[in-house]
Amino acid sequence: MTPNTGDYDEKLFGEVLSKVLSDAREMTGKKAIYITHSQGGRVGWQTDTENMAAIVAIEPGGTPVVGSEEYKKFLAAKIPMVIYFADHIEKWLKERGL
Repeated sequence: MTPNTGDYDEKLFGEVLSKVLSDAREMTGKKAIYITHSQGGRVGWQTDTENMAAIVAIEPGGTPVVGSEEYKKFLAAKIPMVIYFADHIEKWLKERGL
């Protein structure tokens, strides 16, 4: 469960986290493995791919729709990702016609 912590602006949060990943790369010289969970998973899809080595999304609050700009962005960047779903996997698959 994610508490209501105020306004939720995915685009803004994605921009901020893009800067965090840029700073981390500057400090370490390496791209980051981006780990997301639940509502925070949606922010991951708004984050620039330039400084990402991979994504681990644990029960994200959604994923990029096949063919969408978000989907194409990650596909073009060849960002490896693993997405874990648990008790809601059947609902997720049904929503996607799978």
